[in-house]
Amino acid sequence: MKTLVILLSLVTVVVIVAAVVAYLGRADDGGDAAYREALEQTQNHALASADPAEIPGLAAFKAFFASVTEESAREQGPQVYAPEAWFFDTLKEIRGGETIAAYLADTAARAERFEVEFDSVAVASPNVYVRWTMTYLPKGWEPDRVLISHGMSQLRFDSEGRVVLHRDFWDAASGFYEHIPGLGHVMRIIRRRAI
Repeated sequence: MKTLVILLSLVTVVVIVAAVVAYLGRADDGGDAAYREALEQTQNHALASADPAEIPGLAAFKAFFASVTEESAREQGPQVYAPEAWFFDTLKEIRGGETIAAYLADTAARAERFEVEFDSVAVASPNVYVRWTMTYLPKGWEPDRVLISHGMSQLRFDSEGRVVLHRDFWDAASGFYEHIPGLGHVMRIIRRRAI
């Protein structure tokens, strides 16, 4: 039995290392070209005001993420995100409001809690930068294992107040990957060796 556990652990580490090597050696640019394209496509979405309280759509965006459920994401997501919206949360790049809503609904369906508290907002037209704290508790996890991540989102809105660009900047390694059994241990080792 002990040999089986050691063998499974070794196989897990090999698979994780292979995945990291494949990710680091991939041919694409990690989303940079798509991000630059989305920035170019949305550069003419100037804001009428630099006051966050007067930015159409910002209040709806904040209300949407205050407590995300599968139902709220499916119902409200297509109103919050424009049909041509571009989204990148460091885990996945998505185009289209309906597709973004489905992704967020799937994410919420796997959670006991999925909430975002907005800490501050800065405006530099056409961009809105929102600093946030996300609380995420996967289903089946003990309540004391809640994941708390800090990050910032760059947003752009269309004239109807819908998000056309949403780019998250956060540390997915410490905010997410380090909490996955097996992978977390490897990520912590990598972090310690890198410092």
